[in-house]
Amino acid sequence: MGSAGSVDNTPGLDVIGDVHGMGDLLEKLLIELGYANEGGAWRHDTRRVAFIGDLVDRGKEHAKVLQIARSMCDAGSALIVMGNHEFNAIAYATRHPTEDRYLRPHTEHNNDTHKEFLELKDDDREAAIEWFKTMPLWREVDGLRLVHACWDDDAMRRIGNDPTPCGDLDFMVKATTKPTGGAPGNDQYEAIEILLKGPERPVAPNPPFFDGSGKERTQARVRWWDPEATTFETGLIIPDQTKIEKDGKLLEPYQQHSFQPVDPPLKPYTSDVPVLFGHYWEEGTPTTYGPTSACVDYSACAERGQLVAYRWCTGDEALSDDRFVAVG
Repeated sequence: MGSAGSVDNTPGLDVIGDVHGMGDLLEKLLIELGYANEGGAWRHDTRRVAFIGDLVDRGKEHAKVLQIARSMCDAGSALIVMGNHEFNAIAYATRHPTEDRYLRPHTEHNNDTHKEFLELKDDDREAAIEWFKTMPLWREVDGLRLVHACWDDDAMRRIGNDPTPCGDLDFMVKATTKPTGGAPGNDQYEAIEILLKGPERPVAPNPPFFDGSGKERTQARVRWWDPEATTFETGLIIPDQTKIEKDGKLLEPYQQHSFQPVDPPLKPYTSDVPVLFGHYWEEGTPTTYGPTSACVDYSACAERGQLVAYRWCTGDEALSDDRFVAVG
């Protein structure tokens, strides 16, 4: 892993992964990257931060995280793209215009997911929601692409190539309307699912599996960044320790027996423009997936997690393992 000082004098972006309310860890990482708090905002002489989304939920220091990130964005020392947790926060706080409900249901599960964010002072929470509405879904800066979960040109086209649509109520209604009864999804819903949550495919003919939270899953995330990921074995992301249910019994680990192509086929990322993203809860030593793709989410709020940054320098043409900086 690279040292924080190795690129300190080179202009560029320090792309920070999912913070999830870990304010002290964010401050520690900024110090490690050579930033200092000046005039109420963390700054660097030659570099800027790029937050990859998911500032909120899970951690205990939401006020600190939001103050740091918002002040940096306002001061021009940082930029940001939206994560699915910011999108969900907007939907949770927004009432449907014609129906007596919120766009994100106030279920026990959702209430628990947003618990720490909901404990903010009302004015601070409302101000955060308004800020979230201005966040773009993707950015391309200095030869680098930034998105929370998946860079997908088709999904972007489906919403008119507008990266900042979430302040529009009509868009939010459509983007939170999940198709039912086999009906096709609308463009807004499908685009948000891909850009902020990542594409998924059915696990059939394999049995359903249970994710880390114990929720049964019939679809799995896919390695959209890998041009070789075309089959169940190579394309679907199912942790080795995941349990499955078969004949009423839980079995472990999950066994995939099919090498058949994923259906519908994956659309792997083939551009020469490097892309950085979060969302996928990686573990261990941060590494790239190759010269054009890398994840910066290393489970910051987990017991052994790390908050990770990738140090991109203006003029770089490819990603490198020695540019990661992590604190835990």
